[in-house]
Amino acid sequence: MGRFGDTTAPFTAAYGQIADRGWSLRQHSISNGGNNAHISAFEAVNASTPIADLRWALEHVFSISDNDIARLSAVGASVTVQNQQYLLGSSGPPYRSLVDSGIPIGGGTDASAISPLSPWISLYHMVSGRTASGSLANAGQQISRMEALHLYTTGSAWYTFDDQDLGSI
Repeated sequence: MGRFGDTTAPFTAAYGQIADRGWSLRQHSISNGGNNAHISAFEAVNASTPIADLRWALEHVFSISDNDIARLSAVGASVTVQNQQYLLGSSGPPYRSLVDSGIPIGGGTDASAISPLSPWISLYHMVSGRTASGSLANAGQQISRMEALHLYTTGSAWYTFDDQDLGSI
């Protein structure tokens, strides 16, 4: 239990209502503590209402452990990744670990909020592991050009149930 009590309970209640209605869910999560709280709620809801067909996801996951990736996989959940860390000079999501896990992944820019709009910048960051300053910040987590392109196309179309019709180049 965290400093402020059980942080999972409110999410579990809300997510349960979402699952009961058969809705998709994208939950922002930018810390390991947040990841744990949301994944714990996903697991609790999944025990009574399976969520795999609802295509639930954590968004951003600037950092996420292999254990949390496995937990998402076990309930059929996924992640979306964006390029905020490119400007901040931080490592960003563990792209290689995520791709290798086999869970669904979508890519985006989160532009209009805090990131550049151009998808080419995100693709560059995913493939090179470099930030806006040119420094290597995501060593060992780079993915191929084709993998990065897949995240932005078919990978993202998966979240709207359009992956059989849209996205592929």
